[in-house]
Amino acid sequence: MLKKSIKKLLAVTLTTVTLVTSAMPVSASTLTPKKSHKDSEVQERVLYLIDAADDIAISPWYDAPYLDSGEFSYRKKINSYRALQMCNMLLATPNLDSACSSETVAELKKARNTWKSACYANYMYMFYNQVWSDTAIVADDNVYPAYRTYFGTKPGKNDYNKVQKKATSSYNRVKKYIEKYQKYNPKFAAWLTRMNKNKYKGYKNLVAELKKMTSAKEKKIVNRWGTVEFVVSVDETYKCFGRVARDNSIICNDTLSTKVGTWYWTTKGMTPFNGSKNSPHNVFMRNTKYTAW
Repeated sequence: MLKKSIKKLLAVTLTTVTLVTSAMPVSASTLTPKKSHKDSEVQERVLYLIDAADDIAISPWYDAPYLDSGEFSYRKKINSYRALQMCNMLLATPNLDSACSSETVAELKKARNTWKSACYANYMYMFYNQVWSDTAIVADDNVYPAYRTYFGTKPGKNDYNKVQKKATSSYNRVKKYIEKYQKYNPKFAAWLTRMNKNKYKGYKNLVAELKKMTSAKEKKIVNRWGTVEFVVSVDETYKCFGRVARDNSIICNDTLSTKVGTWYWTTKGMTPFNGSKNSPHNVFMRNTKYTAW
């Protein structure tokens, strides 16, 4: 039990093994301003959300927003969700029409659609990461002999059938989830669909390799890779696990998410670790406090 707990702790970095299976729709139906606001306050917030939608909601690549890889259960804490809800709140503000011209209100509605596109793309990406992280742990449980040696236990059974079953289930779950929300961001959904297919192909290649695996070959791999061994070798060959860190943790680190992350955190200055109260991140957070509006 201790060995299993430690292993799962190591395997979780940007994602966790606890899977929430569906996302609640983003809705403005329950959003009502808690207090009245001056026209100038409403206008300032509206203009910020419009400008930010053009600036940081969607990156230059594949209509992808900043790709949050956190726990799927945290999806309603991501920046695009905050901005979307703030747009909904502003559209429910009684004096919106007196504060802003009809053209500005139309721009706000357009910005809301942009933030919704970003938000649901993030939902799809977080779900994808969560499901395949869980799949990697199932593979780890069943075909990772050196890991068991590392924790002082005997190698486990090479149960490639469990790996195949889990990978097939994961592929279909992600596919179904993308299909549910692809209308909000078709271009990004198409990219993620390709990622999902490639991930599944990698696992099928892994299973094919496992079927040919003998105890002698397992021992050779253990000797070659030490405590990181088999999953790393498969990753390099079939690219099905993303990247495996030195501490054996499995991290999703595809090219697109790396590009978008650099653009968002560095180019756009959205890192939360800038102490200035007027940093892009801190200004964004102040302007998207929809629960306090």
